[in-house]
Amino acid sequence: LASAVSLELDVSDGRLAPPGDVAASSLGLPTQTTLTAVVAFDDGTSTDFTSDSRLVVEVTEPANTASSCLQYLGSALLAVVGGASCSSAVVTVSVPSLGVSSTVTLTIITFVQLELSTAPWPTYTGATTLPTASLQRIACTSSAWQNAAVSAHARLSDASLVDVTSSATIAVGSASTAPSSLLSGNVLRPTGVGT
Repeated sequence: LASAVSLELDVSDGRLAPPGDVAASSLGLPTQTTLTAVVAFDDGTSTDFTSDSRLVVEVTEPANTASSCLQYLGSALLAVVGGASCSSAVVTVSVPSLGVSSTVTLTIITFVQLELSTAPWPTYTGATTLPTASLQRIACTSSAWQNAAVSAHARLSDASLVDVTSSATIAVGSASTAPSSLLSGNVLRPTGVGT
């Protein structure tokens, strides 16, 4: 008889979000993931144990977690619990009768905040790395001003940024001291002096 030598564990998604969180509802991160467990044997063969009754799935969460963050629903399906507050969970899959196991860490992502940024427009090489603090009148002109492209990004709990400019509504409040208009393509063009 062949002996088991390893268990290969794979998940359909390693980054998940709690149901109802903006990261899931608006940014499209999945709330569930499906696992696959394949046992390799010393004779070079392998067997898919994903649906085998001998497969044991355990979820371990950080010790300081007040409540459950990730649940094993059976049928190879793991789901984030609504309102989950932990940033990760470790899933251990084993087949005790064969003496093999494997682990994977799943990252649980939540929305943190919406961030706006500006960059010179028209763009040029390096323009996106030079944020625009103020727009100046172009020298030797009476009514031409520097323009800025406005971008919106969602910051997530893993410090990643997702560009949401195309789906965001960006408006500019005009005051008598700072008249301006937002043009198509999210380009800000000032029409007068102000802050």
